[in-house]
Amino acid sequence: MDYSKISHFFILCFLFFFGATKGQNEIRQYTVFNAGEAGINTYRIPVIVTTGDGTLIAACEARKESWRDKSPTDIAVKRSIDGGKTWSTIQFVTNGAKDRYAFMDPCLLTDHETGKVFLFVCRWPESPQDGTANVPFMLISEDNGQTWTEPVSVKESFTLSSGYIDGFGPGSGIQMQGSKYRGRLIVPIRLMDATTRRNRAVYSDNHGQTWTIGGRAPRVGEFQITELPENKLYYNSRIAGGRAACYSLNGGVTWGNDIIDENLPGIEKGCQGSVLGIGNTLLYSGIEGGTATTLYDDRCRLKLFKSGDSGTSWQQNYLLYEKAAGYSCLTRLKTGEVAILFEAGDENGFIKTSVRNAGWMRLDIIILPTSFIDLETSTKNHSTANNRLDISFTTDRNRILINDVENSAVNIFSMTGITQKSGRITNGSIDISDLNRGVYILCMGNKKQSFIK
Repeated sequence: MDYSKISHFFILCFLFFFGATKGQNEIRQYTVFNAGEAGINTYRIPVIVTTGDGTLIAACEARKESWRDKSPTDIAVKRSIDGGKTWSTIQFVTNGAKDRYAFMDPCLLTDHETGKVFLFVCRWPESPQDGTANVPFMLISEDNGQTWTEPVSVKESFTLSSGYIDGFGPGSGIQMQGSKYRGRLIVPIRLMDATTRRNRAVYSDNHGQTWTIGGRAPRVGEFQITELPENKLYYNSRIAGGRAACYSLNGGVTWGNDIIDENLPGIEKGCQGSVLGIGNTLLYSGIEGGTATTLYDDRCRLKLFKSGDSGTSWQQNYLLYEKAAGYSCLTRLKTGEVAILFEAGDENGFIKTSVRNAGWMRLDIIILPTSFIDLETSTKNHSTANNRLDISFTTDRNRILINDVENSAVNIFSMTGITQKSGRITNGSIDISDLNRGVYILCMGNKKQSFIK
């Protein structure tokens, strides 16, 4: 068999169906914030949005003296005008750490009709730290994140007279695009009323001039909201050991029943995750977790899940980062690519020692190509670990073709560790250590499936 002809054929097929050009299929990863940068002890709680002109704005907590929650903290912002490759110098848009305040749980929101970008944040005092003295603030940028207004208290609009704010999302807010609620701004918020702490949506139908607090959701936990087809909202919430989901059919005014999603992973104490709706595709980013040790915690293995049925099931999942990983936030670029800003480290989990040196945690961004969203072939039977691709579907040959679009070539591999049944190969593995990170098409005979490295 002439494999050079087959290789040429599959290149043409891939380029025709996916419009791939050099660089489009590449998965890129860059560091945005790094512990110790600008004299800051630790950067945590990543948030990212895309503005109308395609600028990426990233915000996070700059914990100035310690990595611990509620230590003196301000909000740091950077922006990128080249799709996440390079970033501006840090802007500190609050100035409360000097007075022992902690500005926490940032939430970014783009109004694509006016061009305004909102930044919401909750201020915790040094004492008391029971939430009763918390104050929500809002900042606005009208030049795609180059400059920001001074923080303004929005306590009257974002809290109830009988309670207090526990925090925003954290993560991004959204502007609804469906016909029924088009233009509505949605902010995820955790509120205490007279008796109960619950998740809620705060929404505006006049571009942020006034805000309305929606009804209680069934639970409270760090969460993010996204829009689904048919004017629906969906949120995914942190719970101990797993994830909870909920739907709203009236633009966040009320929420339905609580759903424990057993198909999404969770760690013992839970961890924040992110959701993003793109047409009929729903994405969830979160950590799978690992085994904690005396040196490291169980936060690791960032994964991305894809659903084509509004979160009822998850047809595909991909391991994006194997080492220490935590909070994340999703956004879609103007190019159609998807960006994930997340907490990252170089160990098997985040270190537990009380002293954590510069660089122990970063906020990295991963850019996934447009072909990743468009690709609908199954990957559930393939896994990549230790630079090996384990394959499990029946074929009549041990020759594997893998489209490497970045180098405009198809690689030919031979499987090892083959298992056969009735003379046909049912599984095996190949060494993929020479492949760059990216989305690939796996071709076995007349069968094609995708995988991600």
